[in-house]
Amino acid sequence: MKAILSAVWHLFLSLDGIIYNLICYIFDIFYYLCGLQLFTDADYNKIVSKIYIVLGLIMMFVLAYSLLKAVINPDEFAKGENSFPKLIKNVIVSLVIIVILPTVFNVAFSIQNSLLNYDVIPQLILGTDDGAVDGVPNINGAPGGRAIAFYTFKSFLVPNTTDDICNGTDEEGCRNNIKGNEGWGKNGDALAVTDEAVFSSDSSFSQYTNYSEAVRDDQLTYYFPISTVAGIFILYVLLNFCFDMALRVVKLAFYQIIAPIPVICRVIPGGKLKDVFSKWVKQVISLFVEVFIRIAALTFGVYLIGLIVEKFDNKLPGIDSLNLVGQKTIVLALLIMSVIIFVKQIPKIIGDMFGLDTGGMKLGLMDKLAQGGALTAGAIAGGALGTLGRNTVSAVKGVGKAQGGWNKFKAGVAGAASVGAGALSGGFRGFKGGKGAKNLADMKKAAGTAVADATTAKGKRDAYRAAHSGKNAVHTMLNVGAGHIFDKADSVGAYFGIGDELQNLQAEQAVYQEGMGFKKKLFDLVSDNERVLAYQGLKKTAQEKDINNYISDIEKQISARGFSNKDNTGYFKVNNMTGQKEYYKDANGHILNDLTSTAIEQKTADIKMYDDAVKLASLNAIYDKVNKGDGRFTAVFNESKVWKEQHADMPDVSKLFDLGNLDAKQISAINSALTSNNAADIKQVLDALEGDATAMSALNIGSSGIMSNDKNLKVSNGNVTDKIAKKVQEKKKDGK
Repeated sequence: MKAILSAVWHLFLSLDGIIYNLICYIFDIFYYLCGLQLFTDADYNKIVSKIYIVLGLIMMFVLAYSLLKAVINPDEFAKGENSFPKLIKNVIVSLVIIVILPTVFNVAFSIQNSLLNYDVIPQLILGTDDGAVDGVPNINGAPGGRAIAFYTFKSFLVPNTTDDICNGTDEEGCRNNIKGNEGWGKNGDALAVTDEAVFSSDSSFSQYTNYSEAVRDDQLTYYFPISTVAGIFILYVLLNFCFDMALRVVKLAFYQIIAPIPVICRVIPGGKLKDVFSKWVKQVISLFVEVFIRIAALTFGVYLIGLIVEKFDNKLPGIDSLNLVGQKTIVLALLIMSVIIFVKQIPKIIGDMFGLDTGGMKLGLMDKLAQGGALTAGAIAGGALGTLGRNTVSAVKGVGKAQGGWNKFKAGVAGAASVGAGALSGGFRGFKGGKGAKNLADMKKAAGTAVADATTAKGKRDAYRAAHSGKNAVHTMLNVGAGHIFDKADSVGAYFGIGDELQNLQAEQAVYQEGMGFKKKLFDLVSDNERVLAYQGLKKTAQEKDINNYISDIEKQISARGFSNKDNTGYFKVNNMTGQKEYYKDANGHILNDLTSTAIEQKTADIKMYDDAVKLASLNAIYDKVNKGDGRFTAVFNESKVWKEQHADMPDVSKLFDLGNLDAKQISAINSALTSNNAADIKQVLDALEGDATAMSALNIGSSGIMSNDKNLKVSNGNVTDKIAKKVQEKKKDGK
């Protein structure tokens, strides 16, 4: 049992080791991005030289136009902002600016790199010449990222001073007495020695896995999963900073490329184009200042964390009143994480004060947690911990039921593997469900769903393994592997008998048909809508219109274009110049003679357009009814959700959308298409709502759950119908 517990704690310490190593890793990336310049002078000149040609032509045109206006109306052009002398002045100033722009950018980047390379900001904030190493601020000689990671993790792995091994010493003294695991190539170093090696970057955080036995024996108190949540939280915030800096590099390169354009806008008289240059200057200044604000913010955060740790070492006022286990540690962790949150807010605070665009962050508690990744981290930890608990209980029961020492050992090894795999599975599912969490309820739901899904998956694996058990472990493994191969080729039902699979396919078909019924229910509820009835009437008229009437309409259209004569070849007009017959041709270049096929195509197209219009009008009516609080539609939405949850194990069902996802942009596109009365526009909107990627991109709207679900379910129903037909034929051939 001790071996299993030690393995479990080893797994958790390994997970935290990965996370806290990544904090150091990402911290260094941030500082690299701060000083990155995307374009060299050669790159810049190569791109901008092409722009200068166009700008020169524009400037000549503006001057010529201004001279022409001066000749036509000399009084208006002799005074004010639009005067000719003012124009000449702006042209000269703009030319000077364009010439010196590359030099200005070079000087700005040189100043930036000098400030970064000589650690000016870290030295100013930290107050010492050795406050930074290679542009990265440090605490007590360690790079800032490692110091943040070390002091945070250390606060979650604390000695149990009540244990005999501490001999009455304080926490720091006890760290010298606690030894690491021995055997299997491990050295059994004191915890204090490992602390020093990790802090000085001589060892990684994974070295703490050597203390899994100390955690198991209660010599160390390990605050898992709080340590994991805190680590992911800090890592997520640092990643946000990295994205800010990467985006800043790209934006700065863009503003550098387009620099001549705002400058030339100074020349164009009148209008709002003169403001373009001042806005461009403000944006460029903001981008250059942004890097220093973020470095200052991060350096200040490192300074605060160092100060907090120092104050903790010297005893914060009244801290001794917290006597319960872990209270002091949680205070330290909360302070460190609060500093990280504040660091993220500093750019917005400074930007608001000085009118700079430095990016920002929402200030509500849930927004802070969501933005910083704490809710996602909580969902991951909840999924991992919940699955861990269930699998641990299952593993302990398995060891207890096993007979004999060897069987207990095998059950223990299998249980430990299941605990580890289950924790990872629960954590991954927690991430998938929690990455969009906006509040604690979302986080709780994501964690609970992750635990349930991971447990269900484990149950299916166990049942499958039991169904394919053999004489021994090797035989069972081969049976399971062979079973999966057969499953991929067809299904387990087909392996045992065709009749069972036919029933499964028919049951699957029934599920799809039930799902297709939700669209019909919703459309039936708006079938009496005036707009829907109008398009239904137009569709019926097109269906009932005689084909000869379509032919007559087409002939009128041809005649209106001048092709009023007809012979055995087709419809023609006589060229007045040449006297030759010119025949009317369709879009494919074919001469039309018999209009029957064209009339049939036109009739089919009209019916299709009005049928599509009925669908769009129905969706518009549904959106209007839902916004007015009509409970009938909510009832169908909820019925669909229950159906989807009941059949969540079916891939074609689990990927479906929520039926109530209609939004204002989609409705605007629907109304525009219906107003145009153009078949192509109506079809494009319907295609987008049904999930066509090209149409969605062109219209910048998402798909509708009502339409895309119905389309996908029809495809799934068609596929399973084909399978049923084949199985029925096979059954007839076999005489069953």
